[in-house]
Amino acid sequence: MNRIISTSAVLIALLPASAVFGGPFSSFSGVTPGAPDNPIARSRFSIFESRVISYDPAPGVGPNFGNFENGFASLGDLYSPVTRPSGPNTPFDKRFHPEPGTEPSPFHNGSVNNSPFGGDLFDPDDSYGFIGIDQPGSITLGFDPDLVIFDGPGADFAVFENGFSFGGPTSLFLELAFVEVSSNGTDFARFDSVSLNTAPTAIAGTFQGYDVTNVYNLAGKHAANWGTPFDLAELASHPLVAQGLLDLSRIRYVRLVDVVGSGPLFDTSGDEIPGIARDSLGNPILDNWVTFDSGGFDYVGLRIGAVGVVHAMVVPEPTTLFLAGLGLVGAVAVAARRRAR
Repeated sequence: MNRIISTSAVLIALLPASAVFGGPFSSFSGVTPGAPDNPIARSRFSIFESRVISYDPAPGVGPNFGNFENGFASLGDLYSPVTRPSGPNTPFDKRFHPEPGTEPSPFHNGSVNNSPFGGDLFDPDDSYGFIGIDQPGSITLGFDPDLVIFDGPGADFAVFENGFSFGGPTSLFLELAFVEVSSNGTDFARFDSVSLNTAPTAIAGTFQGYDVTNVYNLAGKHAANWGTPFDLAELASHPLVAQGLLDLSRIRYVRLVDVVGSGPLFDTSGDEIPGIARDSLGNPILDNWVTFDSGGFDYVGLRIGAVGVVHAMVVPEPTTLFLAGLGLVGAVAVAARRRAR
């Protein structure tokens, strides 16, 4: 029999998915009346991820920001792939990549080692991460081997980041991520999301604030120690479920994929660069971009935990069942030999 781990005290009742995409959405902490995505406080959780299955950051993460075991691990930030029309890149303009031989910021990881941009947009070893605006960093997380997340009433898990209030009563320094789940570690389904921001609420240097009441189903929209809730029921009509490749009662993996919140980017001919981050309605997603050194979404680390589980139960993995079956067969064989003596 499967053992169910109940954390019913943290359950929140979400509106039906059909009502969600019109908002209003929650603020960065506490309870927003009528919002479908009010956050859950970290103190309400006792179950978090226990393993990092893979950590694949974009280039440019500083040496102090890739420690997912004991510190936190940034997913990196992809810089603009657009060549500056003419002239040196002074001052830095985030709409364009630096001129060859220059650096975008003294805070950038490359600056520590005096490694300016080499000029090759397709060099995967360049620390500036211009390769593919649609190839953001990601991290895939797992749980205790026999623990699964299942679809129960309301939110089934929540994701934490380290954002902070900036720019207004409902605004946050945002570094966002898409959220995906999998039963088998190979096939991942992404939650639909909404981002209605068209401009920051405040700018101070490289810091930008964004109104989180315009954001839904993106990890990082809530302040530190407030988890963004996710309801597996919203994936019930996903093609992977219909194909039998995703079991909403057996979720073993959660993947966080950095949102490159650049907004639309255009080449020197005025054509839009393909691959920018968009929500499920087709809107460009905006967050703090470009950020340096600890760029992109910040995974807060295994020691603290980023994925708090509401609905969990113990279900042995197939390999565990196989080994248990071998043990049973062996025990039966031994018993049979003893009876034959």
